[in-house]
Amino acid sequence: MAERPTPMFQVYRLAGTGGMWWRVVSPNGRALGRSASELADAAAVHAHLDRVIAERERLEPTVRVTPSHRWRWQLALDGEVVVHGSAEQDRRVRCDAAWRAFVEIAGQAQVDPVVHVFHRGYAPSPLQSTR
Repeated sequence: MAERPTPMFQVYRLAGTGGMWWRVVSPNGRALGRSASELADAAAVHAHLDRVIAERERLEPTVRVTPSHRWRWQLALDGEVVVHGSAEQDRRVRCDAAWRAFVEIAGQAQVDPVVHVFHRGYAPSPLQSTR
């Protein structure tokens, strides 16, 4: 019997940049969420990730409408935004389901030991905090 795919935290950087991020990828290969800010190095990424995973039940969601009339979520810990959703949603109910799925999957996901390098022309855009 084939082994079921598991959710995975990936650590990554963009080619030509110094900072690093993490993201969680669901078993179907879709990114669910990512670190809200650029982190200095792999040690900082892993420390941030450990904190988010350990405190996932305390994460406070914020769901808001975007200028394009779609929905986005972010999660804060002790007033600091630590996770951004990876995609906009067409309905609020789907947006709520997406952040809840992140919280659930974060407790099951493994951490990929490889630091991935993506070749893109831009860094993940910061999302404006509503706090």
